[in-house]
Amino acid sequence: MAANIRITGLQELLANFQRLGHDTTDATAPALVQEAESIMTASKHIVPVDQGVLRASGYVAPPEIHGNDVSVEIGYGGAASDYALVQHERLDFNHPGGGEAKYLEKPFMAAERGMDQRMANAVWRAIERMIH
Repeated sequence: MAANIRITGLQELLANFQRLGHDTTDATAPALVQEAESIMTASKHIVPVDQGVLRASGYVAPPEIHGNDVSVEIGYGGAASDYALVQHERLDFNHPGGGEAKYLEKPFMAAERGMDQRMANAVWRAIERMIH
């Protein structure tokens, strides 16, 4: 199971950075990974726990860069992705060991608030380090 995010205005931001002559993907990728790690950390606090296998399967993949597009995949399950999906989507399941449904979606939705500003700040800080 993976979540995708599209930040509107990012292409314009990247175009402006390119006019400065800097490789903005070097600045954007770590900022996006940081956002993904934050979402995963929050998610691990609410992922259902029976024996801990599902929680342990959480991952943040390395960034993929294709031209000006930067993406980072996060998810749970690996080989047990069907199980992870059922646990995520079934609101009627009881989780006696703790956790809840929508364990990745909820932290993702919470992270959306302010993500554009956090990303912009992180990218600007990285650009400033490149300049100096």
